[in-house]
Amino acid sequence: MKRTIRARAARRAFTLVELMVVVVIVGVLAMIGIASFRSRVFGSKSANALAMIQSIRGAEERWRAENLTYLNVTRTSAWYPATPAARTKRAFYNPGACGAPLPDNDDCRWKLLNPTNIGPTEFGFMVTAGAPGTAMTEPDAKARPSGWVTWPANGDYWFVIQAIADNDGDGVYAKFVASSVRGDVYRENEGE
Repeated sequence: MKRTIRARAARRAFTLVELMVVVVIVGVLAMIGIASFRSRVFGSKSANALAMIQSIRGAEERWRAENLTYLNVTRTSAWYPATPAARTKRAFYNPGACGAPLPDNDDCRWKLLNPTNIGPTEFGFMVTAGAPGTAMTEPDAKARPSGWVTWPANGDYWFVIQAIADNDGDGVYAKFVASSVRGDVYRENEGE
């Protein structure tokens, strides 16, 4: 009788190997889930940058409709609203008064351009603009995407928008470039 009870108990129990296999499977599924979640979070940050680029593009077109030229916003080498390595969300507008009709202060030029504020962002933005016959250049050549092709001088006013951020702190930057010449946005390391 004792023998049959022990035999039945041995058949119902899990072996150590079976338990280890289950633990490994659960661990692999958790790693896949965490990686997917992180990519979704960083992808949503990229969506924030793309929305802001479209807002800046619309603001540049409004500026041109009123002033017959695009506004060269970035006069210094500073990213706006903050450096891209900050990894903290920054409000897009700085408070303060702006004098003169077209000031040299980047903050005041951003206020004049007045893109639609989509809320705090981790990305830094730069915008350059030029006259007909001048070569199109991006605001920060160091942040140039690897597949970037420079455009030749064209016969119309132009602007270039750049956005950059290191969202996950690994030293690899997500880079976006848009222009008045093309309707698309060049993306590199999106979701980084």
